[in-house]
Amino acid sequence: MERKNTFIIGHYGGDNFGDEFMLEALLEYLDTVNIIGKIFIVNKKSSNTKSKVTYVSPSLLSILKIFFQTKVLILGGGTHFHDDYHKKRLKRHYLYLTKILTISLFYRLCFKKVYYLGVGYAPLGSSTIKKYTKISLLLANHITVRDKVSLKNLNNLSQKSLSSEEHLTFDLASLHREVEHIRVKSDSLVGISITSFNFSSKPSEDNLWAHSLIPQIGSIYKKTNISIRIFVFRGGFRESDIPLSEKLKKHLYQIDPNRVTIYEHSDSTEKFVMPLAQCKYFIATRYHSAVIAYLVGCNMLIVPYHQKLIDVVDMIDLDMHAVMDLQQPETFTSKFSELLTNDKRYIPRTPSLKNKALTSDIMNNIFNKLN
Repeated sequence: MERKNTFIIGHYGGDNFGDEFMLEALLEYLDTVNIIGKIFIVNKKSSNTKSKVTYVSPSLLSILKIFFQTKVLILGGGTHFHDDYHKKRLKRHYLYLTKILTISLFYRLCFKKVYYLGVGYAPLGSSTIKKYTKISLLLANHITVRDKVSLKNLNNLSQKSLSSEEHLTFDLASLHREVEHIRVKSDSLVGISITSFNFSSKPSEDNLWAHSLIPQIGSIYKKTNISIRIFVFRGGFRESDIPLSEKLKKHLYQIDPNRVTIYEHSDSTEKFVMPLAQCKYFIATRYHSAVIAYLVGCNMLIVPYHQKLIDVVDMIDLDMHAVMDLQQPETFTSKFSELLTNDKRYIPRTPSLKNKALTSDIMNNIFNKLN
C-alpha cells in the first residue's frame, strides 16, 4: 500500500490556542490512518519536528518544495470562510483565502487530493466571500463543516446537495485526547475567556468589557466565594486577548487576589486544558473556549463576539438563554447568577461523545476512500 505524503495548511503559529489544539487533534487522528505517510505543516513560527511531522514556513519557495513531495492537501479546520471583520482586517483575510485557494488549485490541477476538514462557512454576507466559497466547492474533493449553519450556506451556493451524513461533523477539537478524560470539578471554580471586539464587524462593542461586563463580573466575584480562572486563548501581539484579560485580572485582584488566576498557553496543552476542565462553570467568548468547555463538561454562558459562537449552540443543544444579547449587557449579572445555580438552561444537552463519534465516523469514511 502506497503511503501518501500530506501537506496541512491553516492558521498555525499565530498564537491562537484553538488552532493549535485542532492541529494536535488532527495529527492524533491521522496517526491512525495507515495510508498517510510523511506530514508537512505550514507554520508561521519555527517549530520542533516530531516523528513524521515536518514544519515549514509559509514562503512561496517552501510551499513549492512541499507541493512536489505530497499528494494530499488538508485545510485543517477553523473559521476560514467568513466576512465578519472590519474593512481593514477583511482585506488581509481575503488575501489569506486567496493563498489557500491558489494552493488548492495547484493540487487539483495535478490530480492530487484536497480536503477541507471541520471548516466554518459563516457568516457569508458579501458577494466576495460567496465567490470564494463557490471556488472552494469546486476545488475540494471533500469538505466537512463543523455546524449546521455552515452546511446550509454551502448548500445555498452549491450546484449539488451536500448531505449532513457526509459533510456535517463537529469541530476537530473533539478528536483530541485531552478531552477524553473525566476530571473532578469544583463547584467554586469559574473559567472565563475574554477577547476584544475590535477586529469584528462591530468594534464599537469593545466598550462593553470596560464599562459593563468587567464591573458586573467583579460584583458577582465580590458577593460570592467563587474562584475565577482567566484563560488566554490568543496571545502574541496581533488580536491578543492578553490586554483585556490582564484588565479583568487587575479588577478582580483589587477585590480579592487569592481567588483569581490567569493561564496563558505555553508548550503544554495539558497544563492549559486541565485547569479549565476542573471548572464547573465557564463563560466563553473565544470560539474554542466554548468548544473545549463543552467537550470537558462545563456549564456554559456564551458572550458571542462572533456569529460562530451562536452557530455552535445548535450543535451542542444549548438553550439560547445561555447566549448573552450584546444589546442588553445589563442582563449579564442575572445570567451569571443563574449559571452558578446550575440552571439547566446553561447545560448543553448533546453529549460530547455523540459529537466526537459524529466527527470520527465521517473522517473514517473519507480516509477509507483515499487510494
